[in-house]
Amino acid sequence: MASFSGARVKMVVAVCVAVLLLSMGPAAMADLVEDCRNKCVPGCQLTAPAACTSIVQTAPDLKVTCETRFRDLCMVLCMVFCTANTLPPASSPICLNVI
Repeated sequence: MASFSGARVKMVVAVCVAVLLLSMGPAAMADLVEDCRNKCVPGCQLTAPAACTSIVQTAPDLKVTCETRFRDLCMVLCMVFCTANTLPPASSPICLNVI
């Protein structure tokens, strides 16, 4: 039953993102997705190895797939927030504390 609710949540998120992007129109949507991808890819590629170092210490079975899985999840989350225009600018205090 838990996987059913997880699938339902993913479907709801996908529908919400699609409705949001469609409401912006095709040109705005294409530019926004490309801009977000350019922002999300480097960040997810940098954080995956660091996160997996801690994860693999706890769960050694994930050593082979951890970085790929983490990067994929990071990209999905980053793209959802970015395309909803909710990511703070890189110069904000929140981002500076993370870096």
